[in-house]
Amino acid sequence: MGMIEIRRLPIPPSINKQLVFNRGRFVKGNAARLFDNLIDRHSLIFFKSLNFDRAVLQSWGECELEIELFFVFHKDRVISKTKQAKSKYKSIDSNNRIKSAIDAVAKLLGFDDKMIFKETSHKVTCEDIKDEQLIVRLRPCQKITLKEIQ
Repeated sequence: MGMIEIRRLPIPPSINKQLVFNRGRFVKGNAARLFDNLIDRHSLIFFKSLNFDRAVLQSWGECELEIELFFVFHKDRVISKTKQAKSKYKSIDSNNRIKSAIDAVAKLLGFDDKMIFKETSHKVTCEDIKDEQLIVRLRPCQKITLKEIQ
């Protein structure tokens, strides 16, 4: 059945930076609005390849999906250089960006994220800050039952 791979997506902001409290309610913050705009821009720039990916997705029919997310960060944002640091690793989270990434991919490809039955994420390092990105792989998968994992 194949796989869909989308590269060069912007990395979503941390969930901690997506909502701001304003006048007694939570609203989207600047970081979340900027990310939405970048996704819209990506949709326009890569219109043809996304149309191809949408066609592949439609050819699979209504099926369960597996999504694999690769959050690519510059190595200096992930690994500490100082020996005085409490940990070798800096506190850049990829796991609190997962839902935003899934929502963005669902928007780009036009599917409901309730079809996702398996998700995996990876924190990846790169040498050049220009290579920071989100890479997504989407493929059909089989749903599993409790009996199968006991």
